[in-house]
Amino acid sequence: MCIDRRTRDRGGRDDMGVVEAEGWRIGVREAPEWDALFKRRSGWTGSDGIYAVALSGCEGPPSAEAADDRQILIFGDTFIGDVDAEGVRRDFRMVNNTLALLDGSAPNPEALRFLWSDEGDGTFFTPSTPQARAAGSCWYWLQDGFAQNGHLYMMPMLIERRPDGPPGFQFRDFGTCLIKVPLGDDGPEWALHEQEDVPLFHVDERRKLFFGAAFMPHTEQAGVPNPDGFIYAYGRYHGCGDVEVKLAVARVESDAFEDGAAWRFWDGVRWSADIADAAPLGRGGPELSVTPAAHGALAGRYLLVSMHVERDLYLRIGDSPVGPFGPRIDIYHTSEPDAGKEMYTYNAKAHPTLSTPDEWLVSYNVNARSWDSLIEDADIYRPRFLWVSIERSQ
Repeated sequence: MCIDRRTRDRGGRDDMGVVEAEGWRIGVREAPEWDALFKRRSGWTGSDGIYAVALSGCEGPPSAEAADDRQILIFGDTFIGDVDAEGVRRDFRMVNNTLALLDGSAPNPEALRFLWSDEGDGTFFTPSTPQARAAGSCWYWLQDGFAQNGHLYMMPMLIERRPDGPPGFQFRDFGTCLIKVPLGDDGPEWALHEQEDVPLFHVDERRKLFFGAAFMPHTEQAGVPNPDGFIYAYGRYHGCGDVEVKLAVARVESDAFEDGAAWRFWDGVRWSADIADAAPLGRGGPELSVTPAAHGALAGRYLLVSMHVERDLYLRIGDSPVGPFGPRIDIYHTSEPDAGKEMYTYNAKAHPTLSTPDEWLVSYNVNARSWDSLIEDADIYRPRFLWVSIERSQ
């Protein structure tokens, strides 16, 4: 049984927000200091997505010795404009992706600067690869990213409209691309970024596969325990007719990251050069995080955090980058849909570079299927945050 945002005293938990399951004791508390950072009245006023990438390349809690403690925050569809005193959006536009630069790892509004383009509608990255040009009208949904060897890498999905889709989901994904941004002394040199199509999207009669929903650099630069020199990319395995989205894993040696032919895909037993061999590894999610734990009771294990379009945020604990990952443990039940307005919650993930050695910072997204709801209540469409601690049960 998971923590409900509305109450802390339902059966199976104590009043401190604790879940005990599968031999683990999991504490959950809300993070209002992070919630407040994204409750804004002007400029950037709401989005989903949200990944955090440390420009230092470190994949764990920041240290005082880090040469660069800046973070890039990655967002999906974003409202830009103004919100009036009643919480109604005025003079707004929606763009397909934005970013933010955070100095440090604390929720300090003075250290946060949102980024969108001065050209076109304001979307930060517009597709320009051969596949995108052939498709005509399309856009990027940014996924996870990481920094290494003087560059920031992201692997967005190509998206196009699908008018026959259900309300709020009138789109389809059809490809995966790579964005490479040089890192200069003053930060990312956005104007010098490169884009290319990558062979990490696959569709056949049985399923659809794409990668880049989460990266896990397992390298010395990333500062993870026992690095093996690979970059792991996690993605979605969606079998035809399946309701449940499953996890899939690919990897490549860090120095060969840009070589599409060097990627290998976990088939459940070994690494294959054929993306069609990728195996489902149990519950995953369209967006998620997989993180090696260096501290506490989880040290030496791998923490997966996710949720689909649902109300229960969950985690799974693995023994290696490819698992086996343990059973789903529901840790938190979102309350936002109780307010009506066709609201829903989705796409939870942990942010190790914003966490502490003792607690993981976790976010989830809130949205609404009703466009009118998103306009009339500007507080809906923004991330919410939790602090999660994990110990062994006594």
